[in-house]
Amino acid sequence: MNLSDKDKAILALTIMIIITLLVSYSASFQILRLKTAKSNYIIITRNIDNSEELIDLLDEKDSAIYDLETELKSLNEEKERLNSEIEEKKREIGAMEEASKESDKKTKLYLSSEKRLSYILKRYSYLLEKDIEEYQKDPRKFIRESAELENMIENIDRDDFLRNTYDYIIDNFYYFYDPFTLTSEGVQEWNFFLAYDLKNEEWITVSLDRDELILSVLPETIFYPEETIDLGGGDCEDLTILYVSACIHEGYDAHVYVVDIVSEDPLIQPVSHTFAVVDDTLVDITMKQFIVGDDLFERYGKAIKAEKITLAVIYNDEKIENKKIVLYPT
Repeated sequence: MNLSDKDKAILALTIMIIITLLVSYSASFQILRLKTAKSNYIIITRNIDNSEELIDLLDEKDSAIYDLETELKSLNEEKERLNSEIEEKKREIGAMEEASKESDKKTKLYLSSEKRLSYILKRYSYLLEKDIEEYQKDPRKFIRESAELENMIENIDRDDFLRNTYDYIIDNFYYFYDPFTLTSEGVQEWNFFLAYDLKNEEWITVSLDRDELILSVLPETIFYPEETIDLGGGDCEDLTILYVSACIHEGYDAHVYVVDIVSEDPLIQPVSHTFAVVDDTLVDITMKQFIVGDDLFERYGKAIKAEKITLAVIYNDEKIENKKIVLYPT
């Protein structure tokens, strides 16, 4: 193909333009790569700088955490020390409270002993030249109502009166031997006062710090319900009379049973004892027996490990019956 000079010139110019465009594109691409590389370099440099700052921050954080952990450990040690001191103080306070309770208990019993002595001296002062046992021969007169008895009953739930009254007496009264009676420990209530905590089942001895004195042992002493309430206790007869008086006040058919008990243990001497029978319920305060239903005496005899129980007397506020009936075993 023969080209004219003009065509050749146009072709050459076209080729040069194409080459120029290619070179220009290549140069632009290289410039773009250089700019990108520069930008990446700047970013990387900044990241490196930021990483160094982050490392510094992390070091500061680790140091702060270490300081906090050290402080926390110190605080925990202080807390354990304080807890230990608190527990020790609690033990000391507990011991002081127990000592205070024991002191209050013995003070109460000491005052009770003084009151009992006062009651006895007042009661027998006009009978000293006579047979003072005559005063005790009709125990019916000791079953009676009083303001003190009514106040006590006000504290007892009527829903299950028999059981609740039994529980109330157990929780709030002591068992005392009759004053000035001879026991295996000696004559009661001159040099010492011996009381049995019915609720906690423990004996408590209270020194009375009196001068030595030889006394004639007094016979059985019965206390009125209001006296038993004031004294905070009594023997089996006193507590039974208190219980029966409360029951009669509430309209129950209640009786005092005086029995002679022979134990299964041959080493234990036969004893005269008192408990209450109310409807179909047998209540023995001092031996802590509350039995409801049939076969009362058989179940009672087995519970107290008796070989034989013989009825001596039954009485309430209206009558007294002398009997010699074997209640257990039949």
